[in-house]
Amino acid sequence: MSSDLPPTAQREALNADISATRAELGRTLEAIAAKTQVKARAKQAARETVVDVRQAARETAIDVGRRVSVTTSKVRAEATGWWQRLRAVPAKQRLSVAAVLGAGALSAVFAVVRSRSKGGCR
Repeated sequence: MSSDLPPTAQREALNADISATRAELGRTLEAIAAKTQVKARAKQAARETVVDVRQAARETAIDVGRRVSVTTSKVRAEATGWWQRLRAVPAKQRLSVAAVLGAGALSAVFAVVRSRSKGGCR
């Protein structure tokens, strides 16, 4: 500001300069607020995603628990049936059946161990 202007002109120039500075400051604050809101929205979205994932995990765990329970019941019933049928077989034949079942179980274990040692199940 030059001092050779009349006082009213100086005052008007000063007011214009203040108005321009306020407008610039307002634009700067709006830009800062916009950046802050993006971060807040991203954090909120992340929180919501965590909540959704936790809920899905709970539901999956419940579903798996139910399926395990049903499968366990089926296996138990099947094993009971096999046991009852096996008890009805004479003792000599039971020994043969036990030997065959044992050999089958041993073969299955051997196959699993062998496939893992070759890199089949990792």
